[in-house]
Amino acid sequence: MPVADLRVHRNGLLVEVSLGPSAPLRALLWKQSKPVPPAISATFLVDTGADTTMVSEQLMRSLGLAPTSQTRVITSTTGTKGEVCDVYGIELILLPHVAQPRRWGAVEVLARPLLNQGTDGLLGRDLLAQLVLTYDGPRAAANITY
Repeated sequence: MPVADLRVHRNGLLVEVSLGPSAPLRALLWKQSKPVPPAISATFLVDTGADTTMVSEQLMRSLGLAPTSQTRVITSTTGTKGEVCDVYGIELILLPHVAQPRRWGAVEVLARPLLNQGTDGLLGRDLLAQLVLTYDGPRAAANITY
């Protein structure tokens, strides 16, 4: 099983990822002879408190993809009524520096404003549930096994 060693940065446990159109969307676009938006690189915060992986709205707009649906989310900043946010189907690839990449060909993510976060997204428990995360606080290190 691949193991990705990570360092804990000032902003938390950060991972490099690649985001692009989901595998089904790419196949549909190719079949229709339409251009496929290129994947983009991003930095995500590993967030064990987030139910769902989230991507900044600005980054999702730069991909040029249409949302697949909308959902209401409740966070510490939305109040009890929550806010409606767009849902996107994307491909997400975890890009560790040494280990082989971990690919999710089709995953739903939420687009949210992530102001002053210092990251482009949050890697939530929906994807973390498919990995083993070991956090070593005294060494300011972690690793992800998949």
